[in-house]
Amino acid sequence: MQTDPYSELFHLMVSSHNDAGIHLILGTVKTPEPLLVDVGGTDQEAERFYICDRLLNGHVERREAKGDLSISAACEYGSHSSMSVNSGILTLTNSESVLKAGDQVLLLTEDFQTFFLIDKVVHL
Repeated sequence: MQTDPYSELFHLMVSSHNDAGIHLILGTVKTPEPLLVDVGGTDQEAERFYICDRLLNGHVERREAKGDLSISAACEYGSHSSMSVNSGILTLTNSESVLKAGDQVLLLTEDFQTFFLIDKVVHL
């Protein structure tokens, strides 16, 4: 069984003494757009977050690739609506937010006022 590296990192950091005052905590998405996350029983609104852009609706990712290919389909998570490789460029476009209500997210904070939303996480 493959382990989740984010869960491992989270458990290492919360179990060790942290002099820097940096905290890794779990939150639960209440609504993805506008972003509302339950953090320790308190709802935190979008303006408190810095979020990884690949989790957002409309995020476009481009990678160099070889060959020409065009595909229009949804991935199993429904987060990418199309993929194309033209003249050596692979383009993935999020058709909607990757985050859904009920998803757990890994957060980094120093002051519990501003949060860095690192990624969506799952418990195996």
